[in-house]
Amino acid sequence: MVEKDYVLGWLLAGIYRQERLHGTWVFKGGTCLKKSYFETYRFSEDLDFTLTDESHLDSAFLVSAFGDVAAWVYDQTGIEIPAGQLRFDVFQNPRNRLNCEGRIYYRGPIAPSGGNLPRIKLDLTADELLVKPPVDRVVAHPYSDAPADGITCRCYDFDEVFAEKLRALSERGRPRDLYDVVNLFRNGQFRDAAEGILSLLQRKCATRVRQCLRRRCSPRIERSWKRTGPRCCSTSCPEIIRFAAANRMCVDLDYDGDTRRIEPYSLRRTKDDNVILHAIKVSTGESRSYRVDRMQGARATSQGFVPKYAVELTPSGPMSNPPTERSTTTVSRGFGPTRVASRTQGPTHVYECTSCGKKFRRKTRDSSLREHKTPDGWACRGRRAMYLTTAY
Repeated sequence: MVEKDYVLGWLLAGIYRQERLHGTWVFKGGTCLKKSYFETYRFSEDLDFTLTDESHLDSAFLVSAFGDVAAWVYDQTGIEIPAGQLRFDVFQNPRNRLNCEGRIYYRGPIAPSGGNLPRIKLDLTADELLVKPPVDRVVAHPYSDAPADGITCRCYDFDEVFAEKLRALSERGRPRDLYDVVNLFRNGQFRDAAEGILSLLQRKCATRVRQCLRRRCSPRIERSWKRTGPRCCSTSCPEIIRFAAANRMCVDLDYDGDTRRIEPYSLRRTKDDNVILHAIKVSTGESRSYRVDRMQGARATSQGFVPKYAVELTPSGPMSNPPTERSTTTVSRGFGPTRVASRTQGPTHVYECTSCGKKFRRKTRDSSLREHKTPDGWACRGRRAMYLTTAY
């Protein structure tokens, strides 16, 4: 999280030093509140912008512009943003205007040298009504390599940020929007600005005709509000789970409107770029997978567990999400074929001979050895092997 916060600061610096971007990109959202208004605010990792020039919502333009941003950031810091992994998906929103979702992959100071790189998500819109002029705000970047002249962004005015959050609260129904509104309400700046914020909200809502949240809210969202509130999001849930896993504690996971107690083991990234948690459901003893972005809450319990497989989650350090292994077996579950692991596959246990160091891969937890050849071709009579890990 610290590394991502560090990279966020330099990415913002690169965007606002890019001549093609800084004049028309206005910073907003939860990360704007954290980086430009309240340094002790909740951590937010997405970058949201309103673009005053809709022509920028073009994949080729964005790849070119962020190629220049990446080169500047690398020259300043050594943070690597591979140009070949820049992703910008432009699509039409429900109002028939263009939106864009971008993904910026990076290799920072502590990122692994191989495997999947961490990423920062961009959300770009061009049809938001900007009522008040943007303001220049200093970006919090409490690191020793901060630029001598600091980092400055063009941001939504505080009143307009508050009005946008109120509108988002009625449109999206996410518990974290409620968290933001309550915290902004408690801030001292609100009291003198209340009348102006109400006027801004009315003007913004006039541009979008929406049904009341209570009318259009799905049962799943209603359950999420009642059960979890703003306790957990896709950022904090993995941290709670990895802490519990490292200490061999079961987790009460709120998922899809229900709570289940699980034994957590590992995280994997699917072909569709979703991060899933592999776990065992305590009540049935069955293996289960849960998408991290659909988790609604997680709490470590006092109930311990004895691992049936190797626990790959650690309490700290970089979050490792290796890709999920694919198989060729398919089964039907009533809604089309589903790709599943073959019955002949499953976890493989890796052992190492304590005498010669040769490694063995087995389907069962068995550390006994027969006479075997060493890696150099000599005969070894070592009888015991040391358990190393379990591969899935």
